[in-house]
Amino acid sequence: MVERDTQAVQQWTALLEHATTLQVPLLIHVARRALERGLSWQAFADETGLPKGYLLALASGRRNTANLSQDSVQAFADFLDWPPIVVKAMSGQIGLADFYTEADLAQQPEAMSVLLHASQLGHEPASVAVFAGVLACLDGRLRGRLRDVCADGPVERH
Repeated sequence: MVERDTQAVQQWTALLEHATTLQVPLLIHVARRALERGLSWQAFADETGLPKGYLLALASGRRNTANLSQDSVQAFADFLDWPPIVVKAMSGQIGLADFYTEADLAQQPEAMSVLLHASQLGHEPASVAVFAGVLACLDGRLRGRLRDVCADGPVERH
């Protein structure tokens, strides 16, 4: 049995709590994954090339997740085992307006509502379900930013 680094667990837990309070979904998922894997901060930095200070700057708001570089997006995507587009959506770099014209946005809840009832979503990874749920506008409410929906928590199909 591998002994966990108590200090790292406390620091990741503190980052998770802070990211949850400030609704920074990308960091919530990063902290959870690091805790699941029992990673130290150094192991995270070695694996991703992203130092602890960078995560803390994102968590504190000194840096904005919407301004991640492509290298950072790719590092987070590799760490989380997600497609880069999901990291971009979760970080606030991509919004609904990037996919639709203004006219499409007005009709989008009706056009995409079928996704909420698609049985295929029940077997998809959470990131796919979140993305599909966002496109379906969750409960018919148009959400302006994918990042906001990710911060709300898991998608529930109705």
